[in-house]
Amino acid sequence: MPLKRFWSGNLTESRVREIVVQQLPEALLLRVNGECPDPAWRALVETQYTHVLTDWGLALYVLRRMPGLSPHRGLGEYLRDRGL
Repeated sequence: MPLKRFWSGNLTESRVREIVVQQLPEALLLRVNGECPDPAWRALVETQYTHVLTDWGLALYVLRRMPGLSPHRGLGEYLRDRGL
């Protein structure tokens, strides 16, 4: 998200968290430094998402109950199908 949304006050961290809780996106890409400083964020990520990969200072988390992910189909295939 553009930082000016935060600077202008149009968007707050708590509002982003509300949206994530409501929508539960399939993947979250968070900065490694300070990725979850807020206990509410940390709880959300730990309970709903699985850490998949960390690279270039970013951490990829995927939703634990992803539709289309089965034991017969690997996570790598699932992410490639979605362009991740």
